[in-house]
Amino acid sequence: MKRIAFLLTMTLLLSGCTTQTAFREQVVVTAIGIHQQDSLTTVSVQAVDTLKTAANLSEQEGSATAVYTAQSESVSAALHAFLQEAGREATILQNQLVAVSEATCRSGSLFDSVDYLTRHRAGQLRVPIVVVTEPPAKLLECQSGNDAIPIQSLVSMLKEGAVWGVNIRRTLLDVMLSASGMQDMALPMITVEDNVPTPNGAALFRDGSLVGELNTAQTMAMAILGDEAKRVLYTQNGVTYEVVLRGTAVDIAREKDGFTYRFVIKGRVAMVEKERDSRLEKERVQAWLTQQCIDTLQVLDATDCDPLGLSRRTACAFRDTTQKTVRSQLAGYDKTVLVELD
Repeated sequence: MKRIAFLLTMTLLLSGCTTQTAFREQVVVTAIGIHQQDSLTTVSVQAVDTLKTAANLSEQEGSATAVYTAQSESVSAALHAFLQEAGREATILQNQLVAVSEATCRSGSLFDSVDYLTRHRAGQLRVPIVVVTEPPAKLLECQSGNDAIPIQSLVSMLKEGAVWGVNIRRTLLDVMLSASGMQDMALPMITVEDNVPTPNGAALFRDGSLVGELNTAQTMAMAILGDEAKRVLYTQNGVTYEVVLRGTAVDIAREKDGFTYRFVIKGRVAMVEKERDSRLEKERVQAWLTQQCIDTLQVLDATDCDPLGLSRRTACAFRDTTQKTVRSQLAGYDKTVLVELD
């Protein structure tokens, strides 16, 4: 019995050592950037070199990551070149962000650019994706004083910003759904200024091609129209207002020449800061919010982009028409906005 117990103990210890050794020999990818230009693909990888980290990341002094770049004819080939350079196995199961340069989006189909990541069996489709106005390496090299893995700061910013309408949040799964034809796509845009990543509107895609952009105010309005934002801030005449949104409903009606869309936005407005004798002007806030939404719908019609999925909603509500038919005429249909605040 003692001999059996001894053998079991040694087996557990050796298996633990094997697992730890295998982990130590890996490079853990935490972010991937894609930049394609002149038929050349540059992949930037933010990764944790496990051989150089503390046992506990919370005890790590400074950043636990480094940024590597590799070039080739495709994303998969560039990643393979990175693995050869690293000389160790890499895992992308811990990847937290995909960043695609604006130049890449202008040079070809976004679907093609991220095809490898959506097909890779080790990838995660819930990973956030952004469009960065500079080469992605610049974004991945941004440091955070609070996180051992710097990209976690940006991921948290995107999550919190989506609640306040500062930006939208999209994932690789949204790209796959768009590729399947369910709806057009809008992705958050990020600009790096003085080594600080800043939300900078949204990029609009139709069939994987970049067709236009929304500024920050229009991005906020699209988040409200899509019932994504939970609250927004507005400052006017020395008063800062907070609008807590209760939801957005879309009423679709049939007209003899097609369909009409009426967005009904409900919420509550309150003053959070004021100067001297400033007073709350609910009508001013309603007018501002209405105009922002109208401006955004006009941009979407001008670019013939349907990130709100109106054509699919219409086909679901009216079974005698098809999404393709509605989509082909959507830009010409009437759209109105009603904002009700108390």
